[in-house]
Amino acid sequence: IFTQSNEQQKAQDWGYNPNDILVIPVSQTAHYEVLDQYVRQSSDIKSYATSAAQIGRSAKSEVAETLTERSSVDAFYVDEHFHTVMELKLVEGSGFNPDMTDNLDKSVVINQKLAEAFQAQLYDKITLNNEDFTVIGITQDIHHRDFFEPIKPAVFKLSDKESTRFFSI
Repeated sequence: IFTQSNEQQKAQDWGYNPNDILVIPVSQTAHYEVLDQYVRQSSDIKSYATSAAQIGRSAKSEVAETLTERSSVDAFYVDEHFHTVMELKLVEGSGFNPDMTDNLDKSVVINQKLAEAFQAQLYDKITLNNEDFTVIGITQDIHHRDFFEPIKPAVFKLSDKESTRFFSI
């Protein structure tokens, strides 16, 4: 029965690609800098991303709101490469592409669950921690825990390197 369950979970659509990703925890900024330098110089590593929380491991619980709605969300603080490396499926808009907008620090990507709860569309404003952000992308819902828990509203926001706790390669 366990083997069947494991095979069924592998066949499920997680909303991102959980396969072939090596996730390395980083506990100190000095470790980040060493690892960052290594992966930039390595010809074996095609791409990498950094984040303060990692899908399947952790998320920060925060409150998102609009003028009429309020919801607890799982917040993922990520770099501009995270959506590409994790193969998150965008339904609308874009990830954090520096060529697309000059104000990425005030931009967020949300999942479909949050978009539906808030009736949010691209370029709508969402408040997170009393700070306003513009929705630049909407991802397919992701199972960032397991298939036994319901999908929660989620938001992705750019993180700074001092907050980095994970490298995804």
